[in-house]
Amino acid sequence: MLGLAGGPTASVVRGGSIASSTPIRSRTASPGRVTAISSARPWGPDHEVAVGTLAEAPRGRVVFEYEDAFLAMGIQISPWKLPARPDLIEHEDRGFGPLFGVFDDSLPDGWGLLLMDRHFRRQGRQPRGISALERLLYLGSGTMGALTYHPAAEDRGPATTVDPSVLADEAERVLQGADVEELPALRRLGGSPGGARPKVLVGVRGDEVMAGVDDLPAGWEHWLVKFSSLPDAIDAGPFEYAYMRMAELAGLEVPVHRLFAGGRFFGVRRFDRSVPNRRVHMHSLGGLIQSNFRVPSCDYDMLLRVARAHS
Repeated sequence: MLGLAGGPTASVVRGGSIASSTPIRSRTASPGRVTAISSARPWGPDHEVAVGTLAEAPRGRVVFEYEDAFLAMGIQISPWKLPARPDLIEHEDRGFGPLFGVFDDSLPDGWGLLLMDRHFRRQGRQPRGISALERLLYLGSGTMGALTYHPAAEDRGPATTVDPSVLADEAERVLQGADVEELPALRRLGGSPGGARPKVLVGVRGDEVMAGVDDLPAGWEHWLVKFSSLPDAIDAGPFEYAYMRMAELAGLEVPVHRLFAGGRFFGVRRFDRSVPNRRVHMHSLGGLIQSNFRVPSCDYDMLLRVARAHS
């Protein structure tokens, strides 16, 4: 993932809640389709400021409008495809997807979408009828990166301790297609990370593990723990840990990492969080240039070109 750093205040931001803005609502948006995306400067996790309003307009059009106060900060959340400017911006690259790339980055991939779709089906709704904006509201503040979406569709509840082994067993039943209602903790903690394999966002303090989607108490760190998928070998976690250690010993910069649950599951300290509870804005290469990662179109040469152009 590429972390945006357009200046001393652009790379670390914090999510919060704000009502939708009036101008975009009166011109294009249908009520209930409006969400505010929140952000802040890095001087404290409790400081919140709105980025703008995202709305679904007639005929499936998606538009965004920055808040004037955010524009005054000079921060760019997506400089090429959603440059900060004081007018209504329409998402026209429908070949990429229904959302601007920076907001599409907030949505999960295979595993998170599976959990999300199961949740909607249990509510009697078919996933194909769920808009991308509804999915963002479903995530609310439980997103990777700095951007959060409001009003959130549901209350995430208080943080509780969790057992990774129990969550892993539940994830395996979900992957097997068992018609059971998954544990609320699995849906809450596994609904936003990207990738096809099951993952959960947790807080870690020594050998203690708790729900870690939102803010954590003092002394805890944000981690991402990966479980095995059905085709994986039983020791996939230790193997990934061994490869990470080899990369580290070879001199590569790697995230802090460890094994959980007696050596079963591989985990890394999250790169989109810093202490204490500060959210770090992130942007994938595909989202930055709006190139669908499911279609082979980017390589390392493109990555380096974009990195140089952005530096």
